[in-house]
Amino acid sequence: MTDRSQTQPNAMTRRMKYFVWRQLALILQCAGLFVATLTATGQIDPASVATEWTPVTFGEKNYPDTAGDQASGGGVGDIVGDESHPSFFMRYADGFLGFRLRLGADQEGSFQGAAYIGLDANMDGAVDLFLGVNHQGDERTMGLWQPGGKGDTSPSTTVISSPVFLGVKETDANFNFRDVNPKDDPSADFADLNGDGLKDQFLTVIFLLGDINKVLDAGGIKGLSEGSTVQLIAATASNENLLDLDLNGVKGGLDSEASWSELGAMSQPVTLTPDITVVPEPSIQALLSIAGGLAVLHLRKRLRRD
Repeated sequence: MTDRSQTQPNAMTRRMKYFVWRQLALILQCAGLFVATLTATGQIDPASVATEWTPVTFGEKNYPDTAGDQASGGGVGDIVGDESHPSFFMRYADGFLGFRLRLGADQEGSFQGAAYIGLDANMDGAVDLFLGVNHQGDERTMGLWQPGGKGDTSPSTTVISSPVFLGVKETDANFNFRDVNPKDDPSADFADLNGDGLKDQFLTVIFLLGDINKVLDAGGIKGLSEGSTVQLIAATASNENLLDLDLNGVKGGLDSEASWSELGAMSQPVTLTPDITVVPEPSIQALLSIAGGLAVLHLRKRLRRD
C-alpha cells in the first residue's frame, strides 16, 4: 500500500527543484546576453591602443607616408608611416566612426594645426565631406565641413568650405592627442619615424555616423550605414580652407591636377563593419552563458532520473 504522506512531498520536492533550476538557467542565460550587449555597444575609446584600430591601406604602398615631406612647419604637420607602422587608422562601432593619424611631433605638448579626413561616400572619386579639427592660434574647432571646390576630385580642385558646417563639442570622449607609446609601437627604435628627435604622436577624432549623414544629406548624397563602403583621404593644413601641409600617401602633390586615385592619395575601399576587437573575450559573458547551459543540462538529466 502506497504511503501518500511520502509520495506527495516527494512530488512537490521534484516540482520545486524543477522550478528552481529552470529559473536559474533562464537568469544565467539572460545575464549572459545582457553582458554581451553592454560589451558590444558604446562609443569608441579615442585613447585605445593602435592594435584595436584598422590600418587604412593605399594599394601596393600599403601604409604610407613619407617622413619630412610637409610643406612647412615642424613635425606636428608631418604625417608619418612606413610598411610596418601605419600612418592612418580607422574604426567603426555602433554608429561611431573614428580616425587616427600618426604625426611626427607635438607642439608645446599639444596639437596646434589642422587635420582633415576627406570622405568619398558614394565612391565616385570626389570628396563629399571633411571631418577633422582646426587648432590654430586661439581657434579650437572640431566638426564636419563641406567641400567647396570645383569637383573636389584632386588637390587642385578641392577647397574646404568655411565656416564649419556642423561643429562638434570637443571632449575626452571624441578627441585624443598623445605620444605613440610601447603598447602602440613595441619597438622603441620606431617611436620617431621622421628622425627629428621628437616622439611621434597619435591624433584621434571620433564622430557620430548620424552627424556625417546630416552633412551628406545637405549635399544631396545618400547617407551611410553599417555595411556601407567608402574611400578616404587624409591631410594636414595650416588653414581651414586648403590641404596645404601634408597629404597622406603622397610625397608633395599638394597642387596636383591628378585625381586622388592617380596620385595615390585615395585609400582602398573601406567597409563600415564593427571591428573584431569590440567582440568581448571569453569572460563574464562566456562564464554566464556556460553556466546557463550547464544548468539546462543538469535540469534535463534530473528530469530523466525523476
